[in-house]
Amino acid sequence: MRTFFLLLILSLPMVTHGAGPKNFSELVGMFLGLISILIPVLFGLSLIVFLWGIINAWILGGGDETSVTKGKQLALAGMLGLVVMAGVWGIVALVRGSLF
Repeated sequence: MRTFFLLLILSLPMVTHGAGPKNFSELVGMFLGLISILIPVLFGLSLIVFLWGIINAWILGGGDETSVTKGKQLALAGMLGLVVMAGVWGIVALVRGSLF
């Protein structure tokens, strides 16, 4: 969320000084460009969460049952994040390919 506001603040001078989009197609292209930048970052974060869940569950947690269940839940959340992000990336690619 903090990154979104930072990007919004950094892009504000472009919009206020006339360097912003001239029509709807450019506006959608600008948003798709922003999304295509954010998706790899979110992919990386989701992969880190997934790997940390695996490491926490089976390497660091070893025989502790609560640590294993927490690690499994974290790994599941990371995997779901990866699947959702792959779907979003596919939808963005489909929209970009069909509209622009």
